[in-house]
Amino acid sequence: MHLEAFIPTILRKLQQSGHDYPHSTCDTLIGADKTVPEYRTSGTLFNPFHTDIYYMGNLVREYIIEGNAPKTKGYYGMEFLQPLINYMVQDDPAKRPTIDDVVVRFEEICKGLSSWKLRSRPTPKKELVFYIIPRVCRHWIRRVGYVVRRIPPIPSQRARKGT
Repeated sequence: MHLEAFIPTILRKLQQSGHDYPHSTCDTLIGADKTVPEYRTSGTLFNPFHTDIYYMGNLVREYIIEGNAPKTKGYYGMEFLQPLINYMVQDDPAKRPTIDDVVVRFEEICKGLSSWKLRSRPTPKKELVFYIIPRVCRHWIRRVGYVVRRIPPIPSQRARKGT
């Protein structure tokens, strides 16, 4: 799966899960991501969906934007996501958005980006020099093919449903 399709796909799947968002609570469950602010206090009930939003935001921040996680590189050109990520990883769980808010904000961000930006290659921050030229060539061949065939940078809702 291409990086451009990764985030919208995850957001749609989370949005379609249809959980009883406002009324759910659970005790602290320790997961792999120990940076969640709710984990600082044990024994308190909290809404697990706020934590899911934090996880998603932190995953994008650590693996895609910054590349701080082990065995990750991060990517140049993904900085446009930073305001959304900051919104998702707030310390106060009550201030975090719902998944519907995240989807709306992400779509607004994408509408504000040019076709050029949406089709740009996410370049790994630690890409080896001898990989750059072949990857750039493949990217431009694919990009020109999409433009010639008039394939939009982000598929429309109608195209996703197959109608």
